[in-house]
Amino acid sequence: MIMRKKAISILLAGLFSGAVYSQEGPGPFVANLTGQGEVPPVESTVGGVGIFTLNQDSTQLTYHLIVHQLQQAAEDGTRLTQAHLHCGQEGVAGPVVVDLLGMIRGGVAAPLEVRATLADANIIQEPDPNADNQTCADVLGTPITTLAELVQAMDAGNIYVNVHSEQNPPGEIRGQLTSITRGAQPPGEQPPGEQPPGEQPAQ
Repeated sequence: MIMRKKAISILLAGLFSGAVYSQEGPGPFVANLTGQGEVPPVESTVGGVGIFTLNQDSTQLTYHLIVHQLQQAAEDGTRLTQAHLHCGQEGVAGPVVVDLLGMIRGGVAAPLEVRATLADANIIQEPDPNADNQTCADVLGTPITTLAELVQAMDAGNIYVNVHSEQNPPGEIRGQLTSITRGAQPPGEQPPGEQPPGEQPAQ
């Protein structure tokens, strides 16, 4: 468990290097994925992180999705099936706007890692039957039809990452996307002078 957390922290430290922080425009964006972020909360044995970075001409959004095991699961443990971007503020369930994973029949156990790139063609504009046939316009008051509009919604804190499972089809772990350039702290890192809960500073 401790080794796995350290590995995630090292990975994030590399991803959020000076080269990433120095990019112009919004982002990069990060979401810390937990079962407690779901609506309603879920007691999950997995956790994760989603990192989204816009290219220099703002035409592509590259993402890195990581789901890891938090504790030893039973043989019939969490089976991950889908992952999406949804429209909605924190604490609100909203419609899908981007498919990040596709449907995995039968599910797959953590760890799971996905890297891909999004463009305008990846935006889903149809009403979501799993969200009362709502669209982003219904929950945000403005439609999302392009990558630029998606990034604007992410920058406003109105987009979240949701990973689904066989055990919890509406969502297993979830996290709101927040811009690192607006002062958000990447998961696994602590502000200077602060220690994670339960840890004491070195003597």
